Amino acid sequence: MFCAPDMIPSAPIAGTARSRGLPLFSPERRSASMSAYSYLAEVLTDKYDVDGDKIRPEATLADLGLDSLMVVEFLFDVEDEFDIEVPDDRAKFETLNEAATLIDELIEAKGD
Repeated sequence: MFCAPDMIPSAPIAGTARSRGLPLFSPERRSASMSAYSYLAEVLTDKYDVDGDKIRPEATLADLGLDSLMVVEFLFDVEDEFDIEVPDDRAKFETLNEAATLIDELIEAKGD
């Protein structure tokens, strides 16, 4: 789904999972063993309409069609889902694999 930049909300939309602080996927849908990479791939295809054939470890979010605003929303989704905070100085990853590795590290450091 393509949205013109002026149609992208600057704040969570009332009534959505994001506005209520709820995870995008229920615990039943995302098992504890689901890797960050698998979750990222699922969110990219389900929410951001990325073609699954384009998702690969070396792909950048720009390669997958996400603009800078979408990347910020994507990071919010990840933080909400895993109840983590991605520090600004560590949010500058290049590839999907680097993002997944960072998220796995933050989850492990959190201890959940």
